[in-house]
Amino acid sequence: MDLWNNNIGLIAGNVMFPIFTSNSSLSNDIHGKLLMGELRYLSPIEPTPILEDNGANNNFWHINGNQRPGKHGITTTTQLIPANQ
Repeated sequence: MDLWNNNIGLIAGNVMFPIFTSNSSLSNDIHGKLLMGELRYLSPIEPTPILEDNGANNNFWHINGNQRPGKHGITTTTQLIPANQ
């Protein structure tokens, strides 16, 4: 989701920057993309669990100490949803 939205912003910035568009014009363009559903959010996601007595979040943030393969709240039903929905 972050990579998706960041890419939309990078494309908008690269298109508008060469013509020295103002920050407000760029902001308005991104806001328009939000309203048109071009930006996304993840849903549903699991809430961040409360830390256990050992200070770990089970497999939420990491698996066996390796942070990369953790679920981060994403489940098999999680989807990218247009931000205007």
